[in-house]
Amino acid sequence: MKRSVGVITAIAVVLVGLVGCGGAGGSDDQSAEDVANAMADRISTMTVTVVYNAETDPNTLLGRPGQYSSKVAFADSRIDQDSAEKGDTELGGSIESFPDSSSAKRRANYVQAIAKSSGLFAEYSWLIGAHLVRVAKQLTPEQAEEYEQAAKAVIN
Repeated sequence: MKRSVGVITAIAVVLVGLVGCGGAGGSDDQSAEDVANAMADRISTMTVTVVYNAETDPNTLLGRPGQYSSKVAFADSRIDQDSAEKGDTELGGSIESFPDSSSAKRRANYVQAIAKSSGLFAEYSWLIGAHLVRVAKQLTPEQAEEYEQAAKAVIN
């Protein structure tokens, strides 16, 4: 009986430590929607417009092996919202969250390679932990920096 109590106590100490640190996964535990909502609290011109699921994801990547596990699109009111379709990154941006940082890095490299090969797809993007934050090129560098700072502040 003493051994069982000791094991249970040890497990409880480990669990309390993990909860106190934000869980074992850190930023991997935050969904794209969690990140976007927290960022929108910091950026008054940002509004979450679409929370994608596997059926509505235009890239058909959501939930697929090695791809993002959640994705949202957002609009920025400083951009003409009639210039593209709802959910288009050009209206503000998107956040893609991955199960791990290595999958996020592969996606970021892919997106950045496309952006470099064609000015049409240029955008701001930041890889922060297991999250890829993409922001429309229509924003000025100073405006885009607001997004970078907000993302860094809310992704733990």
